[in-house]
Amino acid sequence: MTDEGGEAGRRRPSEGTSSAGKSGADKSGAGNGKDGSAPARRKARGSFHHGDLADALVVAGTEMIAERASADFSLREVAGAVGVSHTAAYRHFSSKTELMAEIALRGFRALQAHLEDSADRLSDPDADLHELLLQVGRTYIAFAVDNAGTYRILFRPDVCNRAPFPALANAADEAFLALVAVIEKARGGGIITRDIADEMLASTFWASLHGYASLLLDRQISEGADVYAPPAERETFLILIVNALTAQ
Repeated sequence: MTDEGGEAGRRRPSEGTSSAGKSGADKSGAGNGKDGSAPARRKARGSFHHGDLADALVVAGTEMIAERASADFSLREVAGAVGVSHTAAYRHFSSKTELMAEIALRGFRALQAHLEDSADRLSDPDADLHELLLQVGRTYIAFAVDNAGTYRILFRPDVCNRAPFPALANAADEAFLALVAVIEKARGGGIITRDIADEMLASTFWASLHGYASLLLDRQISEGADVYAPPAERETFLILIVNALTAQ
């Protein structure tokens, strides 16, 4: 969400560059479909329109991360997976870190969209605000599970660096602000009364959701009998977290 030495900005940041680390056409609309975006328009293997190759590299990199549960791959491997030379890949991404930053940029934008869409579904003034908080929590964890390749990249220290990747930093801040908006709505409805800043409560909510999602992805907790790990029940976890946020 932020680099190691900073914290998410208090104000909605302005839009920076259109990709993770450099200016140019906005490439955030293409992905593997799981993040809510359209897949890259691939021609024959190894033959791409200029913009399509960048999208295909992002998709292939994301799939490798999901399959390996790590970012243990090279840009040359990603190029090989889509049938192009590593030289062609380097025309779009100068390093694996730059590719991962682009994956993270698109991931944070997709996460923000999912959280905002989830909150908008309960936009009625008479909506149950406890249910709003629960629904946003469900959405967050489901996003992490359904987009494991993307999610594993979002908080890596080597890509969460504001200096080379300002647009990525902005995207992370915007995703955080989506949670702040939910906390503000809950406070406005009277179900949060703690004398704690909304941003502090939002970061606590985020940290709790991230912890659960990360443990689940790493198979350190189990929601079923298929993994030998301490048991977990998603809805119980969310109820406990929401009850803590809204305790009088």
